[in-house]
Formats: sequence, structure tokens, C-alpha cells
Amino acid sequence: MKVKVSVAANKSPIELVSLTNPPTKSLKNRQRAIKLSRHSMGGTFLSPRRVRIRVNGQEHSLDVPFERLLVDTLRDDLGLTGTKEGCGIGVCGACTVLMDGNMITSCLTPTVFADGREVLTIEGLASDEALHPLQVAFLQHGGLQCGFCTPGQILAAKALLDSTPTPTEQDVKSWMLGNLCRCTGYYKIIESTLAAAAALRSEGAQ
Repeated sequence: MKVKVSVAANKSPIELVSLTNPPTKSLKNRQRAIKLSRHSMGGTFLSPRRVRIRVNGQEHSLDVPFERLLVDTLRDDLGLTGTKEGCGIGVCGACTVLMDGNMITSCLTPTVFADGREVLTIEGLASDEALHPLQVAFLQHGGLQCGFCTPGQILAAKALLDSTPTPTEQDVKSWMLGNLCRCTGYYKIIESTLAAAAALRSEGAQ
């Protein structure tokens, strides 16, 4: 099935690729996003763009093509390989990172969308060599096995706890629906997240 790309005369490529649109069932989502980000009115490729991104508290200035996805920039350009690419179409959650505190799928996000933004990956979660309570809880409560999906699981859980410090079990289940795991059966992930929430509340009370 071919993907048609039509561009309105008054819209830029960045405006045409929306971060807020959830992925559909089409396996062509990623290719379509890339085509849109490459497209210009003359049908030629756009020049690389200088972007400035703050990743895990460190400033980076990069020249990136419009079609370069954030997951590739993080892994290949910045060496932050904790961010994984699983499905490549935004449904498995393995590539989850936080941008300005919001959970995003980096396998669908063009790097240019992160210009001027703050990005947090799993490498930036610990502080002063001390693990974050979420990382501790996942270790203590068996929230990981093979570990491939764990960075995305933990960052998704952080976004939840940042907005909902006292989540219920149902809150965790609903929030984590977009992060898939083939190993743990999810119960340990839920248990780990709730344990981390309790630990964070305890820290805040001290």
C-alpha cells in the first residue's frame, strides 16, 4: 500500500507531522512521518537544521536532517543507547523518553521537534551515582527480566508519578498500557511502580 503525501501551500513540514496524533494501525506510520519531514514545495530534500537540545542536563548543538528521528540521534549521535527501538511504529513503548517532562515515543519524533527542549533518557535518571527510587524498585521487586523494555517502562512510570504521586493500581495499569513487555507478565512492573511511589512519598516527608 502506497502512502500519499499532500502538503498544503501554507504549511511547513514540521507543522504537518504532529506529536499529538497517536499511531494508527498502519505499518507505514514511520515512513510517512519521514516522507512528510523530507517534503518541500519543490519536491527536494531540505537542508540539515541546527538544533540545540538539553539532554540529561547537558547542552548539545547538532546539525541534523529533517528526517532524522530522535531515537537515532540519542543512540547514534549522542551514544545514549539506553533508549531502545522495538517496533519502530510507536506502539511498544521501548523508545519512550521524556521531553519537557512529557512522555513521547522517540521512534516517531523528528529530532527537530526537540529543538530548544529538555530531554530525559534513562541515563539521566540517577543522580550522583545513586539510583532513582524507580530504578531501585524495579530491581528489588523484579520489574525487569531481559531489560530491553525497562528504560521505557521506568521513564513512563516516572511521568506517571510526576503527575500522580499517589497512584492506584488501576492508575498504573491504565498509564502503562502503551509499554509492552514479553517477560514479566506486568504484575511486577505494577508492583515496582507502586513501591517507587511509596518510596518517593517517604522521601518527600523527610
